[in-house]
Amino acid sequence: VINHALSNFQGIERRAQSYGERIIGQHRVLLIDDYGHHPVEISAVLRAARQSFDGQVIAVVQPHRYTRLQSLFEDFCTCFNDADAVIVSPVFEAGEKPIEGADQESLVNGIKLHGHRLVISIAGPEELAAEVTGIANEGDVVVCLGAGSITLWANALPNEMRALLGEPT
Repeated sequence: VINHALSNFQGIERRAQSYGERIIGQHRVLLIDDYGHHPVEISAVLRAARQSFDGQVIAVVQPHRYTRLQSLFEDFCTCFNDADAVIVSPVFEAGEKPIEGADQESLVNGIKLHGHRLVISIAGPEELAAEVTGIANEGDVVVCLGAGSITLWANALPNEMRALLGEPT
């Protein structure tokens, strides 16, 4: 019974959910969407990606809630160590008001201050395809992380990248 159940298990939606390899321009890139919105989850997903793939690991994060970012700020600044590049979007507010020092700009600066080499700030999903296209190479993996609307961004990303490159979607 256990063997049968495991052989038919297809995973849990939004937990390292692969959108499969996509050929974008001259490059084959793997796109993954994950619900990880806590530093421990983010670290675990990126560590697994680092161990599983030879290419760059490109993390795209949409921080979820100002209060979470504030209370776990130091952990958020260090949980991206297994990513070669980190793209940070604005905080998904989830009904909260902004908190000074716990916002997108503070997180970007905090990650950089903790020694990360490539941290990029984007204003929203309309900038994501251009940033990923500019970084991604053959064999890379793009991991979209967060509990907000980022899952929609991950789903749209392959076609947006193709459109940016003038390819059919």
